[in-house]
Amino acid sequence: MQGARLKELAARISGARSVLLTTHFGPDGDGVGSTMALGEALEEHGISVTRLLPEPLPRRYRFLDPHSLTTHPAEAKERLGERRWDLGLVLDTHQWELLEDAAEWLRTRTAETVFLDHHPQAAAMRPEVYGDADAASTGELVYRLLHQSLGWSITASVAEALYIAISFDTNSFKHIRSNPASLAIAADLVTRGVDTNRVYRHLFGSNSPAKARLLGWVLSSVQFDCGGRLAWVCIPHRLVDELGLERDEMRDSITHILEIDGVEVAATLKEMELGKVQISLRSKGAFPISGVAAALGGGGHPMAAGCDLAGSCEKAWVRLGPLLVQLVEAVPDCRC
Repeated sequence: MQGARLKELAARISGARSVLLTTHFGPDGDGVGSTMALGEALEEHGISVTRLLPEPLPRRYRFLDPHSLTTHPAEAKERLGERRWDLGLVLDTHQWELLEDAAEWLRTRTAETVFLDHHPQAAAMRPEVYGDADAASTGELVYRLLHQSLGWSITASVAEALYIAISFDTNSFKHIRSNPASLAIAADLVTRGVDTNRVYRHLFGSNSPAKARLLGWVLSSVQFDCGGRLAWVCIPHRLVDELGLERDEMRDSITHILEIDGVEVAATLKEMELGKVQISLRSKGAFPISGVAAALGGGGHPMAAGCDLAGSCEKAWVRLGPLLVQLVEAVPDCRC
C-alpha cells in the first residue's frame, strides 16, 4: 500500500472523536491483536474507542483483555445503548458479509466505515478499503499506520498485541513470503518490551484438552488423494458438540495436516452448526488455492483461503473435492 493511502487513513482517524473497531467473525490472532493494539493506541491519544467483535473473544486471547473491554452483538445493546461513533474501522477483512451481526452496528451507528486489510480484493478497488496484499498480516499495516503515518510512539502493551497479530498470521514467522518486513517489525516490537515467551505460552502453548483430543481425531481421520498430495478431513457437528469446541480451537488442525510429508494442499470441513460447513484451505505454495475458494463464494490468499457452504460435510466435499483434485492433478507429481 502506498504511504499516501495510509496517510489518508491516518487523517481520517485523527479527525474522529470516537471509533468503533471490529474484525471478521471467527476472530483470529491477527484480527484480535490488531484490534487491541489500535484500540489502545487510539485511547492513549484521546480518542474514544469501542471494541465490538462479531462473537465473544476466544479463550486464548482473553489475556489481552483483562478489563473485558471487548463486547459482541449479543450483549452490545445492553452495554452500549444508543451510542454512535464518528468512524467505524474494520480490521483484517474488507468483506461486509464476514462481519455477521456487527455489520448492522457499523451501517447504522457510524458516520462512515473504512477497512484496513491485507487480503487481496477480488473485485475493483474500493476507496474505503485501505489494503496491501503484500503484507503478511494486518498487524504489519497497523504498525506502519501508528509508527510511520501517525508518528505515534508504541508502548509495550501495544507492541505485544501487534507482535501477536504478526506472529499468528505468519505461523510463528514460518510464512513471511521471503519478505524480511515481518521479521524487522517483530524485532522492533521486541525492543519495545514484548515478552516473546509469554506470547508463545498464551498463543501456541496453552491448548485445551478438548483441542488436543480434536487433533488426535483429525490426524487419525485424515484422508488422502492425488497420490498423497491432497489431504482433507470432515469434522462433524457431533464431535464439535461432544468436545464443546470453540471455533478458534479448530483453527490449527489444518496446519498439522499440511505438515504431513508429501501433502501440498490441505482442507478441513468443519460443521460448527448443523447445515453449515466452514471450509479452510491451505497450500505449501505450489498450488494457489484462493481460486478454489472464490469459485465457492469465498476468498483469501494463494496459500490460505476459505469459504462457507450450506449442507452437510459430505455434500460440501462433493462440491469442493473435484475442484481441489483438478487443481492438484493439473501439475504432475515430480517427487523422486
